[in-house]
Amino acid sequence: ARDSAERNGGTAALEELSGEIQKESLPKWIRRLPRLKTLSLWRGIVLDATVADAIRGHCPDFESLTLYFGLGAGVDTNLSHFFLGLRSNSLRSLQVVSYHDCGPQTFLSLDNHCASLKHLSLGNLQGPALSSLSLLKGCTAIETLDLQDLTGRTDLEATENDVFLEFISWLTSCKHLKNVSLNNFVNGPRILTSVCLQPTIKLDSLHLARYTLAGNQDFHRALAHQTSLTSLHLKGDADDSFRDDIETLVTSLCKLKNLKYLNILDISDSFRTSEIQLLALHLPKVSFSCIPVSYEALASVSKSIQNSICCFPDAADTPRSASYSSIYDLLVRCLRAD
Repeated sequence: ARDSAERNGGTAALEELSGEIQKESLPKWIRRLPRLKTLSLWRGIVLDATVADAIRGHCPDFESLTLYFGLGAGVDTNLSHFFLGLRSNSLRSLQVVSYHDCGPQTFLSLDNHCASLKHLSLGNLQGPALSSLSLLKGCTAIETLDLQDLTGRTDLEATENDVFLEFISWLTSCKHLKNVSLNNFVNGPRILTSVCLQPTIKLDSLHLARYTLAGNQDFHRALAHQTSLTSLHLKGDADDSFRDDIETLVTSLCKLKNLKYLNILDISDSFRTSEIQLLALHLPKVSFSCIPVSYEALASVSKSIQNSICCFPDAADTPRSASYSSIYDLLVRCLRAD
């Protein structure tokens, strides 16, 4: 690509390099791609100070890294050398998709990009990585944060409370945070309660997976403070919940007037017709929703709010449940079916 471009008096225009690239080849390829912005690599073990030097010297626009696997005894050290070797405050996006050995050294080195890092996604966190998240405390420019606990069994609040509080302190200091997703965190509701109550944070989307409806009224009340939310996905377990648990959640949801997407499928099994009516009437901007409703309640809901809500069977066409959505969403579904 470089040779062809040079023959025509230009430079290689490739901006993204992806795949399973050998460690020896990666620096050579990078030096030939001066417009490189994005790296998407299968194996993080190939990244080190040498690769960083190649990017620093030849790719002034580099800003985004995606790793699919980062396993290996030297990964944490090599990644730290890589991030420290890049031009300071040049990295805008980091995503680690699958299993990895990122840890304290990696997180500390990201302070080299504390003013530029806007998007951070770390999947399959475990052990030392979970206990080291607070080391990201310098990265307060983050706008999109997506974290996943691999096992869902690490209770930092109970076992390392000081670390847990430092982690919350970091999140609540991210004043530009717009999109946050916590998956499989034992302390997810507790963490997000602090985030939602932070007056300087105005979220656009919130995703919480794996929590219980029962016993988390503080979190549900805190949701009402994030009236800027346009997307909300709560995935959890409604077993052992009481009416006051449901009422607290519904009351808070009704205050989120800017919601356009609402998915509470797994925690709304016990919702009554009255609760569905309240949500439908108080959330006029919702264009997609995922809430189960019994067929026994369909007639009542359709009749009482027919001007704003249309009820229809879900994709599985099961005899006992259905979904509700706005008329606009139903119209789109019908057009697609045609």
